[in-house]
Amino acid sequence: MMMQWLIHYENKGFRYIYSLAEKGDRDSQFQLASIYETGNKTIEPDLILSYVLYFIAEKKGIKKAKNCLEHLMPKMTLTQWEEAQNIISQLHGSELTPKPSIFARLRDLIIKKKSL
Repeated sequence: MMMQWLIHYENKGFRYIYSLAEKGDRDSQFQLASIYETGNKTIEPDLILSYVLYFIAEKKGIKKAKNCLEHLMPKMTLTQWEEAQNIISQLHGSELTPKPSIFARLRDLIIKKKSL
């Protein structure tokens, strides 16, 4: 029973952070990047999304995100890095707000995880 509550709580927290990140909150984007870098009990790691979200957070002024990017790069394959660069190239101008397709990918990953 306790484990079910813990998973529900983590999902609720993730959904809250995700919703703020989707609205452009830089701190939530950084937190989401951290979650996707390592994953947790309910979220699979995704180095591509982690890289993109760290990039956004760094460009929005979160200085520690630059160190996270440098730490993350050696973990990525060339293909992953290229895909991350492709996603970054789709960002909206100076606001660095991800296009809906980036967050649609996040939603798809969440839905896929729930169906397992």
